[in-house]
Amino acid sequence: MWRGERCIYAELAETREQRELRELIEFVERRGGTATLRDTITYYWPLKNQSEKAQQMFDQLVKSARGRWEDVKPPGRGRPTQIFRLLHTSASAKIPDIRVKTANCADAEVPNMQKITPFIEPANEAVSSALDVMPTGILKL
Repeated sequence: MWRGERCIYAELAETREQRELRELIEFVERRGGTATLRDTITYYWPLKNQSEKAQQMFDQLVKSARGRWEDVKPPGRGRPTQIFRLLHTSASAKIPDIRVKTANCADAEVPNMQKITPFIEPANEAVSSALDVMPTGILKL
C-alpha cells in the first residue's frame, strides 16, 4: 500500500500509544473489519496472551467512535460471542449520532439521492424528407 508524505510524517509524529492503536486497527482491517478478543490475543503478536490490554485498547477505540462491540449469536446452540467492528471514519463535520438523521446538513458519507443522467448528443436528422441535404447548424423556427 502506497502512503503519501502526510501519512509518513503523521506516523513519525505519533506517540507509542497512537502507533499501537493504529496497528491494532490495521490488524482488524486485514481481518475484514471485525475481530473477536480471542482472535486478537491469539493471532495479533503484540497482544499475544494479553486479554486485559487488548480489551482496554478495543474499549478505547469504542470511546473514540472508531468501532463498536456487537453480540453475535451462533447458529444453533452456543453462547453469544462479542465481536469488535470497525466503524468507517467520516469526512463529515457532523456529530456521528445525528448523521443522516438531519436533512438540513450535507454529509460526505451519504450518497446523493439525485439521479444523474448522462448527456446524450442529439442525432442530426433531416426535418423533412423533401430536403436533399442534411441541414447544418441550428434551425430557427
